[in-house]
Amino acid sequence: MAPLHPATVHFPIVLLPTALVLDWAARWWKKPDIALASLFLLSAGVAFLWIAVLTGQLEYTAAEATLSNGKGLPVLVLHSRLGYLLSVVWSGLLLGRLALLKRSNSRLFLLYFVLSAMACWILFLNAYLGGVLVYQHGAGIRR
Repeated sequence: MAPLHPATVHFPIVLLPTALVLDWAARWWKKPDIALASLFLLSAGVAFLWIAVLTGQLEYTAAEATLSNGKGLPVLVLHSRLGYLLSVVWSGLLLGRLALLKRSNSRLFLLYFVLSAMACWILFLNAYLGGVLVYQHGAGIRR
């Protein structure tokens, strides 16, 4: 079976930060159409994040078996745990954003934006760790 994890991880990496930027733009310019697009991207990003985590879990054993040295195992464990954490956090942010559809509270929007920006930073960190696993430790690379 072809490795599905590398094919799915790029979607949440692009969709979630883009949703945040569009949400900010919708708020700035007061454009409900942009806010709707943002909500669609956020929903798709969360769905693809769960798919990426599940495909990563399916390929965990194969990645562990192909690590070129023992140093990569802690990175693999951290990458996996951050993936689950991100899935839960972004799912919560999606629910929070849906709750904000009925409210126009600026403080709650600010909290949502700050938490989403922090979640983006962790998402990028986890993407970096995935690259470290492949390019420095050979995870998933058959010899």
